[in-house]
Amino acid sequence: MTKPGKASISVGIIALGLLLAGVAVKLAVGTSEGAPRLLTMGSFGLLLAVLGNLVPKLAPLRDGTSDFGYRNAGRVLFLTGLAVLGTALLAPAEVMLSAASLIGLVGLALAGFSALPSSRNKDTQSMPTRSDQMKTAILLLFVGLAGAFGLILLDRLFGDQVAQWSAIVWVLILGVVATTRLSDFKRRN
Repeated sequence: MTKPGKASISVGIIALGLLLAGVAVKLAVGTSEGAPRLLTMGSFGLLLAVLGNLVPKLAPLRDGTSDFGYRNAGRVLFLTGLAVLGTALLAPAEVMLSAASLIGLVGLALAGFSALPSSRNKDTQSMPTRSDQMKTAILLLFVGLAGAFGLILLDRLFGDQVAQWSAIVWVLILGVVATTRLSDFKRRN
């Protein structure tokens, strides 16, 4: 395993340890109602940090270096994941869900805008590769996380009814994104 791979695993283990320690402290202090929220947002933060590590590895190599847009998006996702995890561990329970969701949405938007120019410059005539399939999986995770953060914010701002109806819309959006990506693969074959 490469040094960056070992470093990523080490950071992931440390972040997971912090998350589990935070849940243990919440349970020990007696505020167990905050533990599920902490676990949810902490897991989202950890997932963002891992995605941040994967995104630069998907970039095609150009002259021995990976694409700047993907590297920048990876950094943004990694830092967003750490920020969401930190917010989950340190913010007061009454604002933690809203604050962590807002940080997550902003980070996802920034990472998306960083990677967008890079994805437009790719060769669209080439055959789909394993990397293309991985990019699609990451895109769907990306859209799914944005939806989760958005639904949490809608629930906090407007209540359950709006969030429930928005969940239906978000599932439809996710379906459209998945269908569009699959039709792109079929057109190339």
